[in-house]
Amino acid sequence: MKTLLLLRHAKASRDDFIQRDVDRPLTPKGITRSSIVTDHLKKHHAQVDCIVSSHAVRALQTAQIIAHALDYPAEGIIIEPVIYHGNANQIEAFIFGMPDEIQNLMIVGHNPSVTHLANFFLSAPIDWLPTSGLISLTFITEQWNQLSGSKSRTNFVIYPAMELK
Repeated sequence: MKTLLLLRHAKASRDDFIQRDVDRPLTPKGITRSSIVTDHLKKHHAQVDCIVSSHAVRALQTAQIIAHALDYPAEGIIIEPVIYHGNANQIEAFIFGMPDEIQNLMIVGHNPSVTHLANFFLSAPIDWLPTSGLISLTFITEQWNQLSGSKSRTNFVIYPAMELK
């Protein structure tokens, strides 16, 4: 079985209008809300064999927070530009090319691509994955390139506002 975790980066700064989009860091609120997601992952004993992040500062910072919480080596985070620049189809193609030895894969990216990608697999599509939103899907297959034709289940869809209620 393969587990795919799709995480939208945490809330990022919009204070500096001169700053390039790719360079925007997380806000203190984004950092705090990431801890809500990590608490959920720890509570459910989530495992991650590979974390792939966009090269954008906010995505990479989010990936590092998750990595730290799950005792995943930060230097093991794979930085993949297609997660930032690509659409859902391009990200899906990237996932299909992952080594089959990886069982639990986390992608840390951006909307609208992360939401569109999730909706390829969710039985009940979502309108928009908010910042720090996380979707966990398990597929009955041993090959990443077989996800589309595999039976799957949604393990959870979580975002910080759900946990704050």
